[in-house]
Amino acid sequence: QHGYSPQREGSARQVSILAMVIGLLLLVTCANIAGLLLARAEARQREMAVRLAIGAGQARLARQVLTESVVLATISGLLGLLFAFWGTTALAVAMGRAPIQMFWAMSSWISFDFALDGRALGFASGICLFSGILFGLAPAMRGANLSPSVMLTSRGTSSRRAGLSLGKMLVVAQVGLSVVVLVAATLLARTMRNLGTEPLGFRRDKLILVWMQPSATEAGRDTARVKQLWTNVQRRLSELPGVASASALNGGVLSGRIESARPLGDAFRIPGQAPRPSTMPSARTFVTPHFFSTLGARLIAGRDFRELDGVSARVVIINETMAKHYFDNRDPIGRRLGLAGDTTANFEIIGVVRDVELASPRAARRPRLLWYVPYQDRTAAQNLVIMCAILRVSDAGAPSPAMMRGALREVDAALPVLRINAVDEQLNDVLGQDRLIAGLASGFATIVLLLACLGLYGVIAYTTSRRTGEVGIRMALGATSANAVGLVMRDGLRLAAAGLAIGIPLALAGGRVVASRLYGVTATDPWTIAVVTLLMIVLAAVAAFVPALRVARVDPAIALRAN
Repeated sequence: QHGYSPQREGSARQVSILAMVIGLLLLVTCANIAGLLLARAEARQREMAVRLAIGAGQARLARQVLTESVVLATISGLLGLLFAFWGTTALAVAMGRAPIQMFWAMSSWISFDFALDGRALGFASGICLFSGILFGLAPAMRGANLSPSVMLTSRGTSSRRAGLSLGKMLVVAQVGLSVVVLVAATLLARTMRNLGTEPLGFRRDKLILVWMQPSATEAGRDTARVKQLWTNVQRRLSELPGVASASALNGGVLSGRIESARPLGDAFRIPGQAPRPSTMPSARTFVTPHFFSTLGARLIAGRDFRELDGVSARVVIINETMAKHYFDNRDPIGRRLGLAGDTTANFEIIGVVRDVELASPRAARRPRLLWYVPYQDRTAAQNLVIMCAILRVSDAGAPSPAMMRGALREVDAALPVLRINAVDEQLNDVLGQDRLIAGLASGFATIVLLLACLGLYGVIAYTTSRRTGEVGIRMALGATSANAVGLVMRDGLRLAAAGLAIGIPLALAGGRVVASRLYGVTATDPWTIAVVTLLMIVLAAVAAFVPALRVARVDPAIALRAN
């Protein structure tokens, strides 16, 4: 309810996706169990008819069936709580692996509280009760509405047909809800693939990140000493064996802080040309010399920063998007850049770098105005909370974390070293929550799909067993085994088609829930819909094939005698 707003909002969106998927899983489970209880109620029809005939009221029979359902749900709920105690701990650990951006805001890791308190237990109890009533409602209504005279004097064919129709409706609902979950899970899985393969504008191989918090030291808070801290950190780390080059920046590489870049309107001005307001976000980064060569980002014009840049004359390197916005196709090298509040354009542009993504892969396709300033600039000391050193290591191997920490202790014994990791590890952490949500959604989708297939198989098998006599007559009149298989297969595919007709519109409507977490794919992606549709048709055919094969092997004479 309280805390760091971007993280809270991001987690709320992810939890809403999980809530939707779990809610649909619950509905599919209830429909599946309702189908099983309905089949059991069909087998108990004569028993129920006898009870009604000797004076039992319809309400009493309905209460009996509902009580059995609630007891079943309660037992399942108690077992579920045992798994919940383990699952909530694992989920808290997984979601609590927030990226280093959390240090930026509060100098401590964010933790997620998933404790099973009274509210959670009360909600779970309510869900158990609701589920028991939900999946017991259909069998209770069927049992209470029986006609004793019909059931005791006939085979109850019309009643069975009504029960079968209700069972088929439940299967159609399961298939439809499965489509929604499968589409959401597929979209999230494709998002993870897109995020993991998104070009970031720099080379990720052999790149080590060392995260520090200078603001926790006296040197980091002293504007007169902080520049020397920048210099000493870069120099000492570059001297370590196995380090080909080293540099540093304020903030970090793949920090996850997308919200740090914000629109500045007409904050920049270029002497000699009219203002060009922009709605694109803008962000400034302070860096040490050789930053872009160490990072592996390509300069397309000008040069990288040198040791004395920013000592007297103020210089800046801008990204390609900023160069195109303010200079079109003209060469910006040597031009002056000023801020809206400055009386003169203080910065000289000395380089243009390819667009580099230092926040998150999610922001890689968003055009932004990024400008880089040397650490010697007079404003650098005011903006150093988190420092991230980047080390490009040689083929001989990287120095150990202990060696890096020891080198930094020589620079300042009080300098906190928050973390040392490879850039790929940092990328995994930045995408950790997305990966968790995609993994959970895929797991739940698999369960939903399995339940829907079992429900479809059960209804087709039950229907086929009731039509054995009909199939025997058809085969006695000349129908082949292939005709019998086709008859059953068509029933299964019709149910799947009806479920798809319901599920696809629901999936398109429900896509708005996951839309905010998608990347490189839309919530209405036609390929995803097509793949899910094809998968459901194939699985429906497989689920119907086994009962179809069984009925095709029936001897017509035996089937006719049974009928």
